[in-house]
Amino acid sequence: MRVGKKKLGVLMVLLLTVACGQKQSETHASHAAMKQGADHAKFVVSDAWVRLVPGDKTAAYFTFKNNTAVEVNLTGVHMDGVKNVQIHETIAEDDMMSMRQIESVAVPANTEVYFEAGGKHVMLMGVSKRLREGEQMSGTVTLDGHESVLFDATVRSSQPRHLGHQH
Repeated sequence: MRVGKKKLGVLMVLLLTVACGQKQSETHASHAAMKQGADHAKFVVSDAWVRLVPGDKTAAYFTFKNNTAVEVNLTGVHMDGVKNVQIHETIAEDDMMSMRQIESVAVPANTEVYFEAGGKHVMLMGVSKRLREGEQMSGTVTLDGHESVLFDATVRSSQPRHLGHQH
């Protein structure tokens, strides 16, 4: 009888080892699928950052990607802890650069739009607290179809070096 119990014990250990190995493989497969899902989401906000400047006014920048087969309009941005958020663009008029508020930004199908210094960007006015280098700010991009995309932006004193876009 003792020999049978030992064999049963060894068999149980082997079964648990195999089961745990399967669970681990399933977990890795699940994480890979989640990452692939994020990469292929309908809409993606990436490389988001907020410029660190003194005072309660600053700007936010990011890349917005439309992975759908139809054009969408980005109609608004909300940032936690900010009273007034507006979409702006920098334009050249009579050899002068100026900013103007715009109501929406068309994002063609399967295209990225860059919100960056010297172009389209998001003005943050009435920031409720003093910002600190490296902290995260939560935001939401709103689209004309009443869809929204959540994102986090890192507060930085200057543009990250890897954001040298080629247009």
